[in-house]
Amino acid sequence: MTAILRPLEPSDRAAWEPLWEAYQRFYEVVIPPETTDLTWARFHDPDEPMHALGAFGEDGSLVGIVHSIFHRSCWLPQWTCYLQDLYVENSQRGLGTGAALIDAVADLARQRRRQALLDDARNECHGAAALRQDRRSLRLHPVSQSSLKIGLAQRPRRAIDSGDSNA
Repeated sequence: MTAILRPLEPSDRAAWEPLWEAYQRFYEVVIPPETTDLTWARFHDPDEPMHALGAFGEDGSLVGIVHSIFHRSCWLPQWTCYLQDLYVENSQRGLGTGAALIDAVADLARQRRRQALLDDARNECHGAAALRQDRRSLRLHPVSQSSLKIGLAQRPRRAIDSGDSNA
């Protein structure tokens, strides 16, 4: 299946929410509705450095989402792009949708001259970790920080940056 990738629009919210909720279930978190509302508003505020892309199936249904944030780094002199959330419906896994979403964020980062792409990946999710590591445009870059788990213990994070050694 070939997915159509594009930025999510305000009218996509009803399609986005079930994927956002499934993503939260996978990570065993509950994000309060007011935070979800704020996050959605930030995606569509041109003054915010947050972005949301969607993968749409041939029938027009939303089958995958990815969220990213551009920010400065204490570790690198250049701005970075943080790939924060990636979720693809079970029926679409293994078809290249996740890889296409990761590549789209990497392309967005390159277009904006952001040289590092950081990623938060759950260690137990071997398929997603392999997908991220297999992207030729990315390489593993360790980051020592903890991810926020609402009501749960904190878990380690991993990071990925651009694949060429000159970055």
